[in-house]
Order: sequence, then C-alpha cells, then structure tokens
Amino acid sequence: MKETNMTVILLCIWTFVTLLNVTLTTNIHWTKFRLEDESYGITCSSSEYLFIRNDVPDEMACSKICFLHNKCLTSVYQPEDVLCIGCEAMSFHPLPNDPNLLQYTRRDFNVDCKDAFLHALKNNKNVDTGVYEIRLLSLEIIDVYCDMTTGGGGWTVIQRRINGSTSFNESFSAYEDGFGDVRDEFWLGLRYIQEVTDAPSETRVVEDGRVYLTNFKLLGEHYIFSNDEDSKEESLFEVGSRFVTYDQDTTMKCATETGGGWWFPDNKTCQERNLNGVKVAFGIKINNTIMVRRK
Repeated sequence: MKETNMTVILLCIWTFVTLLNVTLTTNIHWTKFRLEDESYGITCSSSEYLFIRNDVPDEMACSKICFLHNKCLTSVYQPEDVLCIGCEAMSFHPLPNDPNLLQYTRRDFNVDCKDAFLHALKNNKNVDTGVYEIRLLSLEIIDVYCDMTTGGGGWTVIQRRINGSTSFNESFSAYEDGFGDVRDEFWLGLRYIQEVTDAPSETRVVEDGRVYLTNFKLLGEHYIFSNDEDSKEESLFEVGSRFVTYDQDTTMKCATETGGGWWFPDNKTCQERNLNGVKVAFGIKINNTIMVRRK
C-alpha cells in the first residue's frame, strides 16, 4: 500500500515537472532579432537555461545581462512577466509571428573586437588587425578598427591619430557620432564608445609612444568619465569630468584653448594633456591611440 502511494506521489511530481517544462518551453521557445528585414528564431529549452530572473525592466537590460555572462548565447525576455532568461543554445529556425516575445540573440555576431578575435580563433581563421563589422547591444551595425596583436589582441580602437590628416577640433555632435576614416585617423563616437565600454573594460592609451593602462566607462548624456579603481593615469582622464568641446565648453574654456574635445572638469585650470587637441601639420608622424577591451 505504501509503495503504491509512493508511486502515485512520484508520478504526480513527474507530471507536474513535465507540464512545467512544456509550459516554459512553449512560452519561451523563440528568440528573434532583425537582420535585413528578416526574422529568425532560436530554440531554447529549459535544460539549457543558465538563469531566470523576474526583476529585469526591459529586453535590452536582459540582453546586457546575457552579454555579461560568459556562457550566455541567447537572451529571452517576456514583457508581461518582466522575465529574463539566459540560455546556452543558439540553433536557428523560422520564427513564428509572436508579438508578445521581445528577445535578442548574442553570440551569432560580434559585439566588439574581443568577440571577433575569439570567433576567429574558434573557427581556425586568421586573426588580422584591421576593420571589422560589429553589432552593438542596441543592434546597430558599425565598422570598427580592431588591434589583434597588441597585448593578446581583441582591442577595439576608439581613437587613432597617426599623421595629422584629420581635424579633431570638432563640435559636440561630431564627437558624439564619430568622424574621420576608420582605416586612417578617426574618433569612433561617444555614443558608440559608451556602448562598447558598458561591460567592465580595460583601456590602453598610447600618447606619443608612451603607454598607459587604465579603466574606462562613460556615464550619462554628458559622457562623464568613470574609473572604478585608483589609477596614476588620472591626469589623462580625470574621474568625474564631462566630455566637452568648443561649443559645449567648461567655464575655463579648456576645449577651446586646447583645440579638441576632451574630458575636462568644470572650474579648474585646464590640464595640458589632450589627446584630441591640436597636434601637428599633415604628414608629420604622431602616435596617439586609445583602445578598449572587455575584461
């Protein structure tokens, strides 16, 4: 009698778990993103869940949580339940039209140069320094210059000055959107730099041949420089400083004085070092580079 009761109990538990898994995999089965106006789906079964959270405000926050998880390949978000699920699976299938699911993939594209570096190694491809296409967490596609040799490779270059051919005395909107030629001299763009460094990142700065290593993160609409640890390189990036240009300058007119956009504190004497400041005439070799790499 006892054995019969135990069997019934175990059968009930098994049925409940099975129904629960069916419910979850039915409601949370597809992951989608836009690519050339076509939708693709990605299966994600309950056995491949890495995490389930019900405190995530929107789909992009869910995508970023997945991005910061080393094993997460797909993020699945259900707005009605503010439910975020991270998965290891990423198998493409046709996607049913389901407006109730807002979900994004992660590892089918490069989100930065470190991704490009690791994907090339995984696929036994050559890893060459040069221009790569990346898809940001906002799903915008941009070209970036990747340094694949320095310090182990995987660096996303956000500023490069090598010959003085490009003027860096530009407006705030130009610095926000980026300018120059990614294959030559350029500034990537504050809004793109902010996305690329949203995950904890290390920064390598070369100023006329001298190398600095520090941290890098930009906060808010003024792109305020933040550094999560003490650094002796703070003379290059003063923590708490907002990014200013000649048309959105500090009270001391530091950007106007140095001739380029940079992080300057308000109500302080302008520091001499500005890697975007007026440099030299075209053709004279200089060596200023800023690049970042996700930790």
